[in-house]
Amino acid sequence: MPRFARFYAPLAATSLLLTLTNPLLTSALSRNVNPAIALAGFGVAFSLCGVLYSPLLVGQQVAATRLLDGHRFGPILAF
Repeated sequence: MPRFARFYAPLAATSLLLTLTNPLLTSALSRNVNPAIALAGFGVAFSLCGVLYSPLLVGQQVAATRLLDGHRFGPILAF
């Protein structure tokens, strides 16, 4: 069970973070008094989040594949 928890926790955390991106961005940018700046900022912030999330998503798939195939996880941790 601890091994499963170590495997599943990063997968669940990444999915939760991706799910919470829109509400967090919307709530942060809605505090701006100028709606035009908030609307423009949302597009920029959402695109930036997408660029920052892409290595996480690829790393998640590589880690899951290596662990399920029985390979060592050390090279991924070193990277």
